[in-house]
Amino acid sequence: MANDSEMLNRSKNSTSNDKNEYYTLYEDIAAELSNYKELLRGKKIICPCDWDESLDEVCVYAQEEAVEAGLLFGVGGSIKTIDTGKSKHFEKDLNLVKCNFIKYLISHAEDWGIASISVSGYNPATREGVMFQDVDYSKYDVCITNPPFSLFRDFIDTMFKHSISFIVIGPQNAITYKDVFAHCKLPPKSEQFCQRKLNS
Repeated sequence: MANDSEMLNRSKNSTSNDKNEYYTLYEDIAAELSNYKELLRGKKIICPCDWDESLDEVCVYAQEEAVEAGLLFGVGGSIKTIDTGKSKHFEKDLNLVKCNFIKYLISHAEDWGIASISVSGYNPATREGVMFQDVDYSKYDVCITNPPFSLFRDFIDTMFKHSISFIVIGPQNAITYKDVFAHCKLPPKSEQFCQRKLNS
């Protein structure tokens, strides 16, 4: 089994010469996201940063209940209704999906009980689309993506600013970035004591 560094190097070398931005392999996404399937049950997911899928904020999968609750917004392209006999849902045609995150999530959404999957994208070359900083995270429960490595710190700041749960695949040493580590470290013991006192 490959370690994290080997997987990231394989992903990088398989797609482009750009050392900063590259796509994550389907197998690596599958290996990571499968650990969270129970936590994703009933959740509304946003996958920002991918301009291959959208330059807007659109829903690409939703259970029928989510659609009836008004969660299917901004739909464009080929969304089809699928009746499996046990449930009905709406999803983008997998043949039209380019992003490996979206492809994997849609193909497992029904089994995992995901409520909806939305995607937004921004193309820095043309300045078209929705930047991840401008997504309305209040409409979602979880953010899942592989943010551009050059914007990783900014992305993590945005997640904490909006208090949204997130799953990201990034550089192995990202936890050691000063700005990222600041979000993860425990407060000093005196602060922990004060928080316990306030909550009791």
